[in-house]
Amino acid sequence: MSKCSIMWKEQLIRLYSNVCRAYDTKLIAIVQRLSPNCRLKFTDEEAMTLYLWGTQQQQATVKAIHRYAKMHLSEWFPMLPSYQAFCKRIAYLAPAFEAFCEMQIEAAPQPEGTFAVIDAMPIAVARAHRSGVAKVAPELCAKTYCASRNEWYYGVKLHVLASLRHKTFPVPRVALVTPANVQDLDTAKHIFDRVEIRNCSLLADRAYVDKAWKQRLSDAYGVTLLHPRKRCSAIPEWSKGRDALSTAIASARQPIEVFFNWLSEKSLIHFASKVRSALGLRSFVFGKFAAALHLAFNS
Repeated sequence: MSKCSIMWKEQLIRLYSNVCRAYDTKLIAIVQRLSPNCRLKFTDEEAMTLYLWGTQQQQATVKAIHRYAKMHLSEWFPMLPSYQAFCKRIAYLAPAFEAFCEMQIEAAPQPEGTFAVIDAMPIAVARAHRSGVAKVAPELCAKTYCASRNEWYYGVKLHVLASLRHKTFPVPRVALVTPANVQDLDTAKHIFDRVEIRNCSLLADRAYVDKAWKQRLSDAYGVTLLHPRKRCSAIPEWSKGRDALSTAIASARQPIEVFFNWLSEKSLIHFASKVRSALGLRSFVFGKFAAALHLAFNS
């Protein structure tokens, strides 16, 4: 047996073990069934493991993951149900994926540094001309304009607050999903009102500029907000000192952009065009994010 074959089997077993441990300690209370038919031949732990593993193998959709399992993992998942049943199960497990994602964040090794970074990435359900007619999960999605991609899209945003590490990926501390049209600043205020974050320097882009909130961060939480300066048309020439500061802050924020690019590459989270329900979208976002976190911190 080749070393590569042994390696992927060990990784799959490790993933299944972690899912089972999380399911027994927390997830079972979230998705507990009270019906007489609650003993399933294909267990929730197997369904979650298969979805997370398939995502790590860059299978973009539930259908692709199911096809991949039938072709390559039939010995590991002998009771795999039909695609329709598997799709319904993955949607049903949306709260479990959210909780598992939260557990992955809590278990990730937090660095001792005092620098944090906050940003958001778009997750599109529909793009361009389809963004105006899309109606999937209206309770979660909205239409907005993405300046970084220069396009209109219908979907959600994934907001991440992370601790910076030296010359490597930042470690997420908070992950939150909002409709695409919710302002980044409003979400950041919500995060700091609900999560215990104190005494650090927070790197952000111009979307988070607000004098009153900056002062409140300093007074209430001991957090220093650092962001690039907004250009002012009333000032004839841009100050070289301010320009250098803005460049330095933008450079220091680069790891979160690298993390989002890596997340998109490994999990294909950025485009959810095959999602057809609110539960499916929640499973899509948090399942793929949890799969990427497990790949980063447990492999």
